Amino acid sequence: MLQENEKTISNILKKYIDPYHTISIIGTAKNAGKTTVLNQIIKEYKNQIIALSSIGLDGEKIDNITFRLKPRIEVYPQTIIATANDCLKECYFAFKILEKTSIRTPLGEIIIIEALTKGLALIAGPSTINSMMNIIDKFKKYNVTKILIDGALFRKSIASFKIADAAILSTGASYSRNVDKVVEDTTLILEELMLKTVDDKLYTLLEKEKELIVMDKIYNKTIIKLDTLLNNEKKVKKYLTKNSKYLYLPGALSNKLIQVVINKRFELKELTIIVKDATHIIADTLYLEKLKLTNTKLLVINKINVLFLTYNPHSSKGYEFDNDEFKQKLKQKIKLPIINVLKDVEWILWVN
Repeated sequence: MLQENEKTISNILKKYIDPYHTISIIGTAKNAGKTTVLNQIIKEYKNQIIALSSIGLDGEKIDNITFRLKPRIEVYPQTIIATANDCLKECYFAFKILEKTSIRTPLGEIIIIEALTKGLALIAGPSTINSMMNIIDKFKKYNVTKILIDGALFRKSIASFKIADAAILSTGASYSRNVDKVVEDTTLILEELMLKTVDDKLYTLLEKEKELIVMDKIYNKTIIKLDTLLNNEKKVKKYLTKNSKYLYLPGALSNKLIQVVINKRFELKELTIIVKDATHIIADTLYLEKLKLTNTKLLVINKINVLFLTYNPHSSKGYEFDNDEFKQKLKQKIKLPIINVLKDVEWILWVN
Protein backbone atom coordinates (compact mmCIF):
# COMPACT_ATOMS: atom_id res chain seq x y z
CA MET A 1 0.00 0.00 0.00
CA LEU A 2 1.12 3.59 -0.49
CA GLN A 3 2.69 4.83 2.75
CA GLU A 4 0.70 8.08 2.89
CA ASN A 5 -2.51 6.08 2.68
CA GLU A 6 -1.72 3.50 5.35
CA LYS A 7 -3.35 5.34 8.26
CA THR A 8 -6.50 6.02 6.25
CA ILE A 9 -6.68 2.40 5.07
CA SER A 10 -6.26 1.09 8.59
CA ASN A 11 -9.11 3.31 9.78
CA ILE A 12 -11.29 2.05 6.95
CA LEU A 13 -10.57 -1.56 7.80
CA LYS A 14 -11.50 -0.87 11.41
CA LYS A 15 -14.78 0.63 10.27
CA TYR A 16 -15.85 -2.34 8.15
CA ILE A 17 -14.06 -5.36 9.58
CA ASP A 18 -13.39 -4.70 13.27
CA PRO A 19 -16.98 -5.40 14.43
CA TYR A 20 -16.78 -8.97 13.10
CA HIS A 21 -14.84 -11.95 14.40
CA THR A 22 -15.08 -14.52 11.58
CA ILE A 23 -15.03 -13.34 7.97
CA SER A 24 -15.34 -15.33 4.75
CA ILE A 25 -13.75 -14.11 1.51
CA ILE A 26 -15.57 -15.49 -1.54
CA GLY A 27 -14.62 -15.20 -5.22
CA THR A 28 -17.08 -15.40 -8.11
CA ALA A 29 -14.30 -16.90 -10.26
CA LYS A 30 -10.66 -17.85 -10.23
CA ASN A 31 -8.36 -14.80 -10.24
CA ALA A 32 -11.10 -12.42 -9.10
CA GLY A 33 -8.68 -10.96 -6.57
CA LYS A 34 -9.80 -12.55 -3.31
CA THR A 35 -6.25 -13.61 -2.37
CA THR A 36 -5.14 -10.00 -2.82
CA VAL A 37 -7.96 -8.91 -0.50
CA LEU A 38 -7.07 -11.60 2.01
CA ASN A 39 -3.42 -10.57 2.01
CA GLN A 40 -4.32 -6.94 2.62
CA ILE A 41 -6.51 -7.82 5.60
CA ILE A 42 -3.79 -10.11 7.01
CA LYS A 43 -1.26 -7.30 6.66
CA GLU A 44 -3.46 -4.82 8.49
CA TYR A 45 -3.98 -7.23 11.39
CA LYS A 46 -0.46 -8.64 11.47
CA ASN A 47 0.18 -7.32 14.99
CA GLN A 48 -2.78 -9.27 16.33
CA ILE A 49 -3.29 -13.01 16.66
CA ILE A 50 -5.40 -14.00 13.66
CA ALA A 51 -6.34 -17.40 12.26
CA LEU A 52 -6.56 -18.60 8.64
CA SER A 53 -8.07 -21.54 6.82
CA SER A 54 -9.89 -22.27 3.59
CA ILE A 55 -12.54 -24.48 2.10
CA GLY A 56 -10.35 -26.62 -0.10
CA LEU A 57 -6.98 -25.57 -1.53
CA ASP A 58 -5.75 -22.01 -1.78
CA GLY A 59 -2.46 -20.18 -1.73
CA GLU A 60 -0.85 -22.42 -4.36
CA LYS A 61 1.86 -20.90 -6.55
CA ILE A 62 0.30 -22.02 -9.84
CA ASP A 63 -3.42 -21.98 -10.50
CA ASN A 64 -4.65 -25.57 -10.87
CA ILE A 65 -6.92 -24.64 -13.77
CA THR A 66 -5.15 -21.86 -15.70
CA PHE A 67 -1.57 -22.91 -14.78
CA ARG A 68 -0.69 -19.24 -14.24
CA LEU A 69 1.15 -17.72 -11.30
CA LYS A 70 -1.13 -16.79 -8.40
CA PRO A 71 -0.65 -14.41 -5.47
CA ARG A 72 0.51 -16.39 -2.44
CA ILE A 73 -1.04 -16.07 1.00
CA GLU A 74 1.43 -14.13 3.14
CA VAL A 75 1.46 -14.78 6.89
CA TYR A 76 3.19 -13.17 9.85
CA PRO A 77 4.45 -14.36 13.25
CA GLN A 78 1.66 -15.48 15.62
CA THR A 79 -0.71 -16.31 12.74
CA ILE A 80 -2.62 -19.53 13.46
CA ILE A 81 -3.22 -21.66 10.34
CA ALA A 82 -5.28 -24.78 9.69
CA THR A 83 -3.99 -26.60 6.62
CA ALA A 84 -3.55 -30.13 5.32
CA ASN A 85 -0.44 -32.08 6.26
CA ASP A 86 0.81 -32.35 2.66
CA CYS A 87 0.78 -28.54 2.39
CA LEU A 88 3.28 -28.04 5.19
CA LYS A 89 6.23 -28.63 2.84
CA GLU A 90 4.94 -25.69 0.76
CA CYS A 91 4.75 -23.33 3.74
CA TYR A 92 7.85 -21.14 3.50
CA PHE A 93 8.19 -19.89 7.05
CA ALA A 94 9.18 -21.29 10.41
CA PHE A 95 6.26 -22.76 12.32
CA LYS A 96 5.34 -25.01 15.20
CA ILE A 97 2.60 -27.61 15.22
CA LEU A 98 -0.08 -26.80 17.78
CA GLU A 99 -2.36 -29.78 17.27
CA LYS A 100 -3.61 -32.45 14.89
CA THR A 101 -7.35 -32.42 14.26
CA SER A 102 -8.17 -35.93 12.94
CA ILE A 103 -10.04 -34.19 10.07
CA ARG A 104 -9.01 -35.99 6.87
CA THR A 105 -8.72 -34.52 3.37
CA PRO A 106 -7.21 -35.78 0.07
CA LEU A 107 -4.09 -33.84 1.09
CA GLY A 108 -3.87 -35.42 4.49
CA GLU A 109 -4.97 -34.60 8.01
CA ILE A 110 -5.73 -30.97 8.88
CA ILE A 111 -2.95 -29.67 11.11
CA ILE A 112 -3.11 -26.45 13.14
CA ILE A 113 0.18 -24.57 13.18
CA GLU A 114 1.51 -21.24 14.43
CA ALA A 115 3.76 -19.13 12.20
CA LEU A 116 6.99 -18.10 13.91
CA THR A 117 8.32 -15.98 11.04
CA LYS A 118 6.93 -14.13 8.03
CA GLY A 119 6.44 -16.20 4.87
CA LEU A 120 4.21 -17.68 2.19
CA ALA A 121 1.56 -20.29 3.00
CA LEU A 122 -0.24 -23.04 1.13
CA ILE A 123 -3.62 -23.53 2.79
CA ALA A 124 -5.98 -26.45 2.22
CA GLY A 125 -8.69 -26.67 4.83
CA PRO A 126 -11.70 -28.95 5.34
CA SER A 127 -14.46 -29.27 2.76
CA THR A 128 -17.63 -29.40 4.91
CA ILE A 129 -19.45 -26.94 7.17
CA ASN A 130 -19.28 -29.26 10.17
CA SER A 131 -15.53 -29.76 9.81
CA MET A 132 -14.98 -26.02 9.38
CA MET A 133 -17.06 -25.32 12.49
CA ASN A 134 -14.82 -27.78 14.31
CA ILE A 135 -11.72 -25.89 13.11
CA ILE A 136 -13.21 -22.55 14.16
CA ASP A 137 -13.91 -23.90 17.64
CA LYS A 138 -10.29 -25.01 17.87
CA PHE A 139 -9.08 -21.58 16.69
CA LYS A 140 -10.96 -19.83 19.48
CA LYS A 141 -8.91 -21.44 22.24
CA TYR A 142 -5.82 -19.62 20.90
CA ASN A 143 -7.44 -16.25 21.67
CA VAL A 144 -7.50 -15.11 18.06
CA THR A 145 -8.99 -11.68 17.35
CA LYS A 146 -9.97 -12.50 13.76
CA ILE A 147 -10.67 -15.69 11.81
CA LEU A 148 -10.40 -15.44 8.01
CA ILE A 149 -11.80 -18.19 5.78
CA ASP A 150 -10.92 -18.32 2.09
CA GLY A 151 -13.10 -19.98 -0.54
CA ALA A 152 -14.72 -19.91 -3.96
CA LEU A 153 -18.38 -19.13 -4.71
CA PHE A 154 -19.19 -22.75 -5.52
CA ARG A 155 -18.20 -23.35 -1.89
CA LYS A 156 -20.37 -20.50 -0.66
CA SER A 157 -21.29 -22.57 2.39
CA ILE A 158 -18.36 -20.79 4.07
CA ALA A 159 -20.56 -17.68 4.22
CA SER A 160 -23.09 -19.54 6.34
CA PHE A 161 -24.12 -17.85 9.59
CA LYS A 162 -22.89 -21.03 11.31
CA ILE A 163 -19.35 -20.23 10.21
CA ALA A 164 -18.95 -16.52 9.50
CA ASP A 165 -20.20 -13.28 11.02
CA ALA A 166 -19.65 -11.52 7.71
CA ALA A 167 -18.48 -12.02 4.13
CA ILE A 168 -16.56 -10.19 1.42
CA LEU A 169 -17.27 -10.90 -2.26
CA SER A 170 -14.63 -10.57 -4.99
CA THR A 171 -15.52 -10.46 -8.67
CA GLY A 172 -13.66 -9.64 -11.85
CA ALA A 173 -13.02 -9.91 -15.56
CA SER A 174 -11.99 -13.55 -15.21
CA TYR A 175 -15.66 -14.42 -14.68
CA SER A 176 -16.56 -13.57 -18.30
CA ARG A 177 -15.28 -11.58 -21.29
CA ASN A 178 -18.61 -9.72 -21.30
CA VAL A 179 -18.51 -6.88 -18.76
CA ASP A 180 -22.31 -6.65 -18.64
CA LYS A 181 -22.58 -10.35 -17.80
CA VAL A 182 -20.04 -9.95 -14.98
CA VAL A 183 -21.99 -7.00 -13.57
CA GLU A 184 -25.40 -8.67 -13.95
CA ASP A 185 -24.34 -12.00 -12.44
CA THR A 186 -22.42 -10.33 -9.62
CA THR A 187 -25.54 -8.30 -8.81
CA LEU A 188 -27.67 -11.45 -8.75
CA ILE A 189 -25.13 -13.26 -6.56
CA LEU A 190 -25.18 -10.40 -4.07
CA GLU A 191 -28.98 -10.21 -4.09
CA GLU A 192 -29.01 -13.91 -3.26
CA LEU A 193 -26.41 -13.62 -0.51
CA MET A 194 -28.15 -10.60 1.02
CA LEU A 195 -31.75 -11.85 1.05
CA LYS A 196 -34.07 -10.24 3.59
CA THR A 197 -34.83 -12.03 6.83
CA VAL A 198 -38.20 -13.22 8.08
CA ASP A 199 -40.12 -11.22 10.68
CA ASP A 200 -39.99 -12.08 14.39
CA LYS A 201 -43.14 -14.20 14.25
CA LEU A 202 -41.80 -16.46 11.48
CA TYR A 203 -38.38 -16.61 13.12
CA THR A 204 -39.91 -17.91 16.34
CA LEU A 205 -42.02 -20.46 14.47
CA LEU A 206 -39.30 -21.82 12.19
CA GLU A 207 -35.86 -21.19 13.65
CA LYS A 208 -35.60 -24.65 15.27
CA GLU A 209 -37.67 -26.62 12.77
CA LYS A 210 -35.95 -29.53 11.02
CA GLU A 211 -38.82 -30.68 8.80
CA LEU A 212 -40.23 -29.35 5.54
CA ILE A 213 -43.25 -27.18 6.39
CA VAL A 214 -46.08 -25.52 4.49
CA MET A 215 -48.09 -22.82 6.30
CA ASP A 216 -51.14 -20.77 5.46
CA LYS A 217 -51.56 -17.06 6.17
CA ILE A 218 -52.60 -17.68 9.80
CA TYR A 219 -49.53 -19.91 10.36
CA ASN A 220 -51.26 -23.30 10.44
CA LYS A 221 -48.48 -25.82 9.82
CA THR A 222 -48.46 -28.86 7.55
CA ILE A 223 -45.34 -30.93 8.14
CA ILE A 224 -43.99 -32.82 5.13
CA LYS A 225 -42.19 -35.97 6.25
CA LEU A 226 -39.40 -36.86 3.84
CA ASP A 227 -36.17 -38.70 4.58
CA THR A 228 -34.55 -36.37 2.07
CA LEU A 229 -35.79 -33.70 -0.33
CA LEU A 230 -33.24 -34.81 -2.93
CA ASN A 231 -35.10 -36.44 -5.85
CA ASN A 232 -38.36 -36.13 -3.87
CA GLU A 233 -39.18 -32.60 -4.95
CA LYS A 234 -42.34 -33.64 -6.83
CA LYS A 235 -43.82 -34.99 -3.58
CA VAL A 236 -44.03 -31.41 -2.32
CA LYS A 237 -46.41 -30.49 -5.14
CA LYS A 238 -49.55 -31.93 -3.52
CA TYR A 239 -48.98 -29.86 -0.38
CA LEU A 240 -48.92 -26.56 -2.29
CA THR A 241 -52.44 -25.20 -2.65
CA LYS A 242 -54.13 -21.85 -3.11
CA ASN A 243 -54.01 -21.41 0.68
CA SER A 244 -50.25 -21.94 0.91
CA LYS A 245 -48.51 -18.81 2.09
CA TYR A 246 -45.12 -20.12 3.27
CA LEU A 247 -42.87 -23.01 2.28
CA TYR A 248 -40.04 -23.62 4.76
CA LEU A 249 -37.00 -25.64 3.69
CA PRO A 250 -34.56 -26.88 6.32
CA GLY A 251 -32.33 -28.04 3.46
CA ALA A 252 -31.49 -26.75 0.00
CA LEU A 253 -33.55 -24.87 -2.56
CA SER A 254 -32.81 -26.61 -5.86
CA ASN A 255 -33.71 -26.19 -9.53
CA LYS A 256 -36.13 -29.13 -9.27
CA LEU A 257 -38.03 -27.62 -6.37
CA ILE A 258 -38.26 -24.27 -8.10
CA GLN A 259 -39.68 -26.06 -11.14
CA VAL A 260 -42.37 -27.60 -8.91
CA VAL A 261 -43.36 -24.10 -7.76
CA ILE A 262 -43.30 -22.78 -11.32
CA ASN A 263 -45.61 -25.59 -12.44
CA LYS A 264 -48.07 -24.62 -9.67
CA ARG A 265 -47.84 -20.88 -10.34
CA PHE A 266 -51.45 -20.47 -11.54
CA GLU A 267 -52.81 -22.04 -8.36
CA LEU A 268 -50.54 -20.32 -5.85
CA LYS A 269 -51.69 -16.81 -5.03
CA GLU A 270 -48.60 -15.62 -3.21
CA LEU A 271 -45.93 -17.94 -1.87
CA THR A 272 -42.86 -17.14 0.23
CA ILE A 273 -40.06 -19.71 0.30
CA ILE A 274 -37.96 -19.59 3.47
CA VAL A 275 -34.48 -21.13 3.87
CA LYS A 276 -32.01 -21.14 6.76
CA ASP A 277 -29.66 -18.73 4.97
CA ALA A 278 -28.55 -17.92 1.43
CA THR A 279 -25.96 -20.70 1.38
CA HIS A 280 -28.87 -23.16 1.25
CA ILE A 281 -29.79 -21.89 -2.22
CA ILE A 282 -28.16 -24.17 -4.78
CA ALA A 283 -30.45 -23.29 -7.68
CA ASP A 284 -29.05 -21.74 -10.84
CA THR A 285 -29.45 -18.04 -11.51
CA LEU A 286 -31.77 -18.79 -14.45
CA TYR A 287 -34.19 -20.68 -12.19
CA LEU A 288 -34.09 -17.97 -9.54
CA GLU A 289 -34.98 -15.40 -12.18
CA LYS A 290 -37.90 -17.56 -13.34
CA LEU A 291 -39.04 -17.86 -9.73
CA LYS A 292 -39.26 -14.06 -9.45
CA LEU A 293 -41.70 -14.01 -12.36
CA THR A 294 -44.12 -16.23 -10.43
CA ASN A 295 -44.54 -13.61 -7.68
CA THR A 296 -42.78 -15.97 -5.26
CA LYS A 297 -40.65 -14.33 -2.58
CA LEU A 298 -37.47 -15.65 -1.00
CA LEU A 299 -36.59 -14.98 2.64
CA VAL A 300 -34.00 -16.33 5.06
CA ILE A 301 -33.99 -17.14 8.76
CA ASN A 302 -30.45 -15.85 9.20
CA LYS A 303 -28.90 -12.95 7.30
CA ILE A 304 -25.42 -12.92 5.76
CA ASN A 305 -23.59 -9.63 6.28
CA VAL A 306 -21.74 -8.78 3.07
CA LEU A 307 -19.32 -6.00 4.00
CA PHE A 308 -18.15 -4.86 0.58
CA LEU A 309 -17.43 -5.92 -3.01
CA THR A 310 -13.96 -5.97 -4.53
CA TYR A 311 -13.30 -6.23 -8.24
CA ASN A 312 -10.39 -6.98 -10.56
CA PRO A 313 -10.66 -5.50 -14.08
CA HIS A 314 -7.81 -7.71 -15.32
CA SER A 315 -8.20 -11.32 -16.43
CA SER A 316 -5.51 -13.97 -16.24
CA LYS A 317 -6.64 -14.99 -19.74
CA GLY A 318 -5.02 -11.91 -21.25
CA TYR A 319 -7.85 -9.38 -21.54
CA GLU A 320 -9.10 -6.59 -19.29
CA PHE A 321 -12.04 -4.24 -18.81
CA ASP A 322 -11.86 -0.48 -18.77
CA ASN A 323 -11.63 0.25 -15.05
CA ASP A 324 -13.86 3.32 -15.04
CA GLU A 325 -16.58 1.67 -17.11
CA PHE A 326 -16.49 -1.51 -15.02
CA LYS A 327 -16.64 0.36 -11.73
CA GLN A 328 -19.43 2.67 -12.88
CA LYS A 329 -21.57 -0.24 -14.07
CA LEU A 330 -21.08 -2.02 -10.75
CA LYS A 331 -21.97 1.12 -8.80
CA GLN A 332 -25.19 1.57 -10.79
CA LYS A 333 -26.39 -1.87 -9.70
CA ILE A 334 -24.80 -2.49 -6.29
CA LYS A 335 -25.28 -0.44 -3.13
CA LEU A 336 -22.15 -1.60 -1.32
CA PRO A 337 -18.64 -0.13 -1.06
CA ILE A 338 -16.84 -1.21 -4.26
CA ILE A 339 -13.05 -1.50 -4.32
CA ASN A 340 -10.54 -2.14 -7.11
CA VAL A 341 -8.13 -4.65 -5.57
CA LEU A 342 -5.25 -3.61 -7.82
CA LYS A 343 -5.28 0.16 -7.19
CA ASP A 344 -4.21 1.25 -3.73
CA VAL A 345 -6.01 4.55 -4.02
CA GLU A 346 -9.33 2.74 -4.51
CA TRP A 347 -9.29 1.54 -0.90
CA ILE A 348 -9.76 5.15 0.22
CA LEU A 349 -13.16 5.17 -1.50
CA TRP A 350 -14.54 3.03 1.34
CA VAL A 351 -15.09 6.14 3.45
CA ASN A 352 -16.88 8.06 0.74
